[in-house]
Amino acid sequence: MMTKSSLLPNDGGISVLVVFPALYKLGSFTDDLTTAFFEYANALPGAPLIRREHIVGKIVGTKHFSKPSPNR
Repeated sequence: MMTKSSLLPNDGGISVLVVFPALYKLGSFTDDLTTAFFEYANALPGAPLIRREHIVGKIVGTKHFSKPSPNR
C-alpha cells in the first residue's frame, strides 16, 4: 500500500502534518503513538526531520475514519 501524508499550512507559521499509515502498520501506532508518528513521519521520502521540539500541540490518532452521513 502507498504511504499517504499531508502537510497543511496553518496560521502563525504552524503546519499540521497528517499521516495515513497502511493498516498493517497500525499496531505500532496503538502501542506508542508518539514514537510511531515520529518514525513514520521521518521515514517519508523527501520530508524534513521532525523532532519533539517541533511539536506545539498534542499528537492525536484514530484508527477509523468514516464519511459523515448525509443527514448531518
